[in-house]
Amino acid sequence: MKWFLDFILGRNKKNNKRQGESSVSVGQDHYIELAERNSDIVEGIMFSPVFLIGTPVEALKADGLVVKNKSDIPGHLLDMSSGTWLPKVNDKYRLGGADLVGASDAYGAKRVEYIEYVCGIKGLFNSNINILEKAELIEGFTVKHPHLKYIQSALMKYYDNCPSIMEVLIWKVGCDRADVFIFRRHQEGFLRTLDGVNVKVEAALIKEGVLTYEGMVSVNYQQILALEGVGKKTAEKIMVEVALLKDCFGEASEHS
Repeated sequence: MKWFLDFILGRNKKNNKRQGESSVSVGQDHYIELAERNSDIVEGIMFSPVFLIGTPVEALKADGLVVKNKSDIPGHLLDMSSGTWLPKVNDKYRLGGADLVGASDAYGAKRVEYIEYVCGIKGLFNSNINILEKAELIEGFTVKHPHLKYIQSALMKYYDNCPSIMEVLIWKVGCDRADVFIFRRHQEGFLRTLDGVNVKVEAALIKEGVLTYEGMVSVNYQQILALEGVGKKTAEKIMVEVALLKDCFGEASEHS
């Protein structure tokens, strides 16, 4: 039993450090070894995912999976960036609070609700449909599951107060650049994401009344070249982006 208290309280001799020494993190193999050597208290090893929105869905859904030995661990759950394997303590020795995510981008959320929400919206976000349809479905998902809205709010706050959960997904999960253009078509504040547009060029565009990607599609080479601080090479870069925007918005119109 002493090993268990040492484990919980961090009293591991290998981890004790003198002042000025760097700490040594306990590796996953150490936990697995503890589990195998203490079968009277431990019922195997249990998977605990990293509770971040970028964690693969299959890793989040494997939360609480218990196996007897290291050799039984599924291959896709060996990647420690997605989670770790810890001793599965017998319920009579289990401490409280295990139903919460702890360290996470939604600190304090219930594990089961975090998994339900994140896996739900990521499933929609990764589906093979138009990004605007994805946005509608994700918004509808939250409406249908009001008990999960607090997780959405926590995620948006954690990631630099993102204005929407879609922006969090675009940032942390990722999607095609064309989809980003379509989603942000009418939104202000994103001109600098275009190649060739720096702070100075952005200010010049705004001064001319060009505020959004949609506004960019109506500008021509001569107008860009006439902007303060824009030379021929920069103008050419920007016009390549304008052509891409036109293509994206044309495709979006065909699917709308």
